Amino acid sequence: MNEQVYKELLDRVADIAAVAGVRGSIDPEAGTFGTRVGTGEKRSHAVFVRPSGEVGGRAGAHSG
Repeated sequence: MNEQVYKELLDRVADIAAVAGVRGSIDPEAGTFGTRVGTGEKRSHAVFVRPSGEVGGRAGAHSG
């Protein structure tokens, strides 16, 4: 996947996250969308999303 397509996919991930109420940001150097998720134990976890180029529900998808 070329760089422009990758950037567009990251922008889509950020848009979807915003609609879902998830705050985060794109790190262009790492090529990820990242956010922190709080736990019930006064801790947090960093979560990063990177486009794979695969469409959900296809190759490698698990059911059940």
